[in-house]
Amino acid sequence: MNIRLSICIPTYNRAGCLKELLPGILAQVDSGEVEIVVSDNASTDGTSEYLRSIDNTHLRWWTNAENIGGDKNFLKCIEEAKGEYVWLFGDDDIMPSDSVGKALDFLRVNSPSLLISDNIEVGIPAGVYVDYKAMIATRGARLALSHTLISANVFRRDLFDMSLALKTLWVQYAHMFGIMANMQGRAIGVIPRLIDTRPVRAEFAKYPSCLCVKQAIYMWFLAKRFGLPRFRRRAIWNACNLPVEYASRIWNWGRNVFKRLNTDPDKVVIGPPNHETQ
Repeated sequence: MNIRLSICIPTYNRAGCLKELLPGILAQVDSGEVEIVVSDNASTDGTSEYLRSIDNTHLRWWTNAENIGGDKNFLKCIEEAKGEYVWLFGDDDIMPSDSVGKALDFLRVNSPSLLISDNIEVGIPAGVYVDYKAMIATRGARLALSHTLISANVFRRDLFDMSLALKTLWVQYAHMFGIMANMQGRAIGVIPRLIDTRPVRAEFAKYPSCLCVKQAIYMWFLAKRFGLPRFRRRAIWNACNLPVEYASRIWNWGRNVFKRLNTDPDKVVIGPPNHETQ
């Protein structure tokens, strides 16, 4: 049987999250239509030992010789996938117990080039749109940014532009540039809440870039690619928020230091946090 769907999970030092996520996904997979692919980015927390303990023919996994960075690990998952469709899934996200079946049913019936999980307007029913521009016109521009969440996209593997993704690694939205590059004039599907997210999501970038700037760059790309001039205005607005974002980060860092000074002075860390790389 040909593999219809590859659920690809890039991970780094989140064995605890994997132990919550993988059993639930594996319980939903009962045919050769689906494979689960895990790319362990040289974890040091027992991730490989946990994966080795799982005896399931639907699971493929490997451990990178060294940490290649979060975004490159995303792309490696896509390169190694064998399915007609790829569902890139964050290791700190949560998959409801019926999501694999819902996704497969939608793909079989509608054959979209891209299937998006809408986690905001959950009251709007599932639908298929003639192209991305029509989808935005119907469901609203806010979906353009909300589906940049790593787990919110199921896309045709043959349409993914790996070359463009590699060129845009510096933006830290490489997977989105690769997904959207060849979506002009192609059918787009949307389903409410295929995924759930944790109240507090983990950082995946060692040195997080300015969110408003990378969103601005991505929105400008969408404006040009799909003929959406209002996205240019949104891009400019996002870029103008840079001082606000920096001020917010400085305020939060200062507040954190102040709290620590008033609780345990020996634990105060001077300088920004050093986030681990997925």
